[in-house]
Amino acid sequence: MDGEKPKRQKFKRYPIGYFHIDIAEVRTEEGKFYLFVAIDRTSKFAVAQLVEKANRKTAWEFLEHLLEAVPYKIHTILTDNHCPAGGLAQPNLPRGASSSPSNRAIATA
Repeated sequence: MDGEKPKRQKFKRYPIGYFHIDIAEVRTEEGKFYLFVAIDRTSKFAVAQLVEKANRKTAWEFLEHLLEAVPYKIHTILTDNHCPAGGLAQPNLPRGASSSPSNRAIATA
């Protein structure tokens, strides 16, 4: 036992196209803005957009921007509970998708 290192846990592997979206409030001299960020868990490809309001409309526009910006197929989008994008598909969550307050899969292909 002496000198042996514990084995490292392996991270769960995700196929490319699994995006996590989050939002952050940004305060500047010009006022309050919201930064939408989407990051692919595998490739680390990231897309960001700064908007004046965080609501369903701007979340939808960010999703459209994301689909145009990503050069490959997106098969899953995961959001946190506080992200306005999380409510876009909430009534029609795919079977087996998480709808817990901490994580919400809003789209799977």
